[in-house]
Amino acid sequence: MEVYAPLSGTLHPLSQIPDRVFAEKMLGDGVALLPIDDNIQVVSAPANGRIDALFPHAFVISGILVHIGVNSATCPAFTVLASKGQRVSVGQSIVEWNVAVSQQLNIPSWVAVVAVESPHISLVAAYGSLVEAQSLMFSCTTHTS
Repeated sequence: MEVYAPLSGTLHPLSQIPDRVFAEKMLGDGVALLPIDDNIQVVSAPANGRIDALFPHAFVISGILVHIGVNSATCPAFTVLASKGQRVSVGQSIVEWNVAVSQQLNIPSWVAVVAVESPHISLVAAYGSLVEAQSLMFSCTTHTS
């Protein structure tokens, strides 16, 4: 399965996220993104498939988890733009995120993109590089592939 950037940002290893669950790859391998600015961001589908889980701060599509922010479950910075069970394509809008609101609440702006239950990904983009939204970041095998 190919996994695309859900927003534009700089690419980092999961170990950079200040949350053990992601940093230690407890949910699977993946990457971390830092948005390029603090404007309102539209976080999009990183893969084609069905939205299996959807929360204001996180969603899962075909075994790919996108988690926005660190300890952000109660943050009011998110607006859901899609529905659980909906079939989506790469680049389709899922959540609108007001990054500035997150920052005002001292919520780190990391975005984790994780291949759930996948022990290894094949990185396409280089760590430290700027990736544009909908550009290919990595490929993987997931339990739904």
